[in-house]
Amino acid sequence: MLMGKVGFPLKLKFSLVIFVLLLSSVGFYVYFAIDIFRKDKSADIYNNSLTSANHLSNQVNSFLIQNKRNLYAIAKSIELGADQTFLKTYFAQEPQLYELKIYSREGKNWKLIQNVVDQSFLDLYKFEDQKSNTEDNEGRDLQDHFQLKFEDRKGLVPGWALSLISESKKIGVIAKIKTDFMRQMISTSAHVFQSKIVDTSGLPLIELQNAEKENINSEGITKVISDGAQQTVTKIGDNLIAFVKLKDFPLYILSSISESKAFSAANVLQQKSLYFGLLIFSVVVIVALLFARALTKNIQLLTSATEKVAQGQFDTQLSIRSNDEIGKLAHSFEFMGKEILRYIEEMKEKSRLENEVKVAQLVQQTYFPEESETLDNVETTYQYVSASECGGDWWGYFKQGDYFYFMICDATGHGVPAALLTATASSALATMKRMNQADNELILPHEMLNVFNQVVAELEGEVNLTALAGVLQLSSGRLICSNASHHPLWVIRNKKTATFKERIEPLLGEVGLRIGQDRNAKYNDSELVLNDGDQLLLLTDGLLELENNEAKAFGQRRLIKELEASDSLSIDLKLKTLLRSAMNFADNKNNDDITISIVKWNQSQRGLGSQTSKAQVLCSKTLKSINLIPTPDSSFEVHFGDLLDQSKSYASVIMAAEEVTAYPQLVSAKAVVCSTQENLENIKLLSEHEIYHLIGENSPFLQEELELSVLGSKGDLIDLMRSKSTISSLDINSGDEKSAKIENFLKQHDFSEYFDSPANYLHFMALELVNNIIMHGESSSVVLSFIKNKNYVAIQVKDQLGLLERKKIIDSIYRGYKDQAPKESGRGAGLGLYLTYSQTNQFWIQRTPNVSTEIVCLIESNKRYKKYKERITSFHFIERGNA
Repeated sequence: MLMGKVGFPLKLKFSLVIFVLLLSSVGFYVYFAIDIFRKDKSADIYNNSLTSANHLSNQVNSFLIQNKRNLYAIAKSIELGADQTFLKTYFAQEPQLYELKIYSREGKNWKLIQNVVDQSFLDLYKFEDQKSNTEDNEGRDLQDHFQLKFEDRKGLVPGWALSLISESKKIGVIAKIKTDFMRQMISTSAHVFQSKIVDTSGLPLIELQNAEKENINSEGITKVISDGAQQTVTKIGDNLIAFVKLKDFPLYILSSISESKAFSAANVLQQKSLYFGLLIFSVVVIVALLFARALTKNIQLLTSATEKVAQGQFDTQLSIRSNDEIGKLAHSFEFMGKEILRYIEEMKEKSRLENEVKVAQLVQQTYFPEESETLDNVETTYQYVSASECGGDWWGYFKQGDYFYFMICDATGHGVPAALLTATASSALATMKRMNQADNELILPHEMLNVFNQVVAELEGEVNLTALAGVLQLSSGRLICSNASHHPLWVIRNKKTATFKERIEPLLGEVGLRIGQDRNAKYNDSELVLNDGDQLLLLTDGLLELENNEAKAFGQRRLIKELEASDSLSIDLKLKTLLRSAMNFADNKNNDDITISIVKWNQSQRGLGSQTSKAQVLCSKTLKSINLIPTPDSSFEVHFGDLLDQSKSYASVIMAAEEVTAYPQLVSAKAVVCSTQENLENIKLLSEHEIYHLIGENSPFLQEELELSVLGSKGDLIDLMRSKSTISSLDINSGDEKSAKIENFLKQHDFSEYFDSPANYLHFMALELVNNIIMHGESSSVVLSFIKNKNYVAIQVKDQLGLLERKKIIDSIYRGYKDQAPKESGRGAGLGLYLTYSQTNQFWIQRTPNVSTEIVCLIESNKRYKKYKERITSFHFIERGNA
């Protein structure tokens, strides 16, 4: 056959196609990349600037609102007789203040009655001593409504002055906040945005001292503010500026960034994209031109060879020796002719052998037991995957009398020779069962392996086996095993308190030689005792040696992880899940046979019963997402369901805070309320309902609180703390100088190991608890105890009368909460107790009427601000019978 003349050479076509495709691809890439980069960056900058301004606005607004509430509470406390010690304690806990003044109305004038000053801060700004003038001026400035002014002395703005008058119009308060403290709020975003606080005229009030100076038209800022926008992002000059108005104050937050800085990353990325596209284009064009000629030359040779093969010349030889696909194709042509006839003969032989192997596969399947079976109090299941039509793994078992016998084998290699050897193993185990059928005496595992070894050794074959034989006594859980170079058996203990890895106990006894390796080999037994619910895991090494596409083995670590993930499933589902994960890991390719088996021993199914009786607790099904499951060592069991389900006699009920109103009949001393609400809502709930136990859902001591408060549990908080903590105590009488005595008492303790020293707030809490228990509990003396360990610190105050009731304490705390809001009327004090409650993780009251009342405030020792801020205080009241 003659070949026609080539009109347009293939190498030119190849080069032209590559050139056109690459040019168009790079062009489209550069165009769309630049457009996408620009749009994406613009949206991101606008969103981030507005987010930053909103965040600062919320911070500043919340900060001013909180200070406003605190000033109303201070004014209320001063009216009710709080002394200088209280004012100093509050001032010491508020680092943002540098001056706090209290005025009392005398006729039409105001008289300064208390003044607390941070003198080191005043010295920093070199204030002159203008005490009398300042008092007169500031006293005259007091108004009936809340005011926010800026302190300006000698051209400096050191702080903001907040002033108000109490509802009774008898007390005036002026608090001065450090500008530096406000500046810290806006410093968090300074690495990207320049943030400042301005008034409604656009005048900057607070900005970073080291902020980059930006050329921003003040008229543009004034115009945006005058338009009345609550929040917006606009471009003024070369800057992008986000405006956000504070919710409750005539102030604006500005977050700005220069346009050149904002889009600098996008510009660099655009340039790099262009350069990268040009580089790819150049390299590919050069490579295409270099290899086009060599590639098309080999194709021409193959074209000629194809014509010869079509004519029947199967012995055609080619001079192509390249290692690419064309070279492989050329090699195929060279052998095509002489291989065709041989392939025909081999296909005939292969068909015959496949039919025989299928028969052998069907026979081998009869050697394996049922996939899942329960024999008396033993559950067993297995999974088997062969690497070829006939495998070299085998698993078998039988029950005889009070014993459960089992054996697992793994022949070296796989295929027909290995399958024949597993048939020997099955026959050997069946023979031992029949021989022992008459007397049902115990056959020890080493005896089983000795017999099996003799049988295989007599065959004098080249294939050996690893094997593991065992026997389990059904009545006692006694397990005896013998190992012939097989993977050790794993005992998965039924200990829910331990980590899963700690629950795995390999049975590591003496390991003997492979079966059939030496006819005189001897094997030894190892034994242990199972507990109720323990599981035995047996496997062949084909599972652990599975490899993925990166040649990484499945291994023991992944095996443990998969077992842990499926720990709650039945043993049948557990094995299927494990095998599916392993085969997915290896892309469903196994080069060796895989056999996995689990044997589970259930002691209770033989009528032995449960060893302990636990209290039954009904938990609302709405709380399933919260970790309320007790440990196995707990004295109670939890059942989730409808709260109205009273088909059983439950020792206690756990309900959500939202369900208290719907089911008031379930609220009792043995009910526990689990709350996700804020402390204010919880205190209101405690005042309206007789709730004895309310636990915050994010409590770090959730399980411990449940164990102590619920369910017929006999635990005692104080006894528990004494067993795990160091406790020191101090007697305090009503006539003592309580503050100084408590301060000296706390100085005896070392807080160096704590993240943040709790000495200040412990002093405050102790003083408030002592005063309240003496006042409301009518006691002349109390015992103050300080308790600490690695998990928490606590203050305990105990009287000797037991007259302080739950209602008195809750009412006092609730009044403290309500008095924060100036529009609500209060019935009395409670601010100190409110502050104490609000700083606590757990608030416990234990009362024995006419004997004693104990109040315990417990706080995490290693508290972090964010987690501490989000805490929900738990409340517990326990009333015990008279001693």
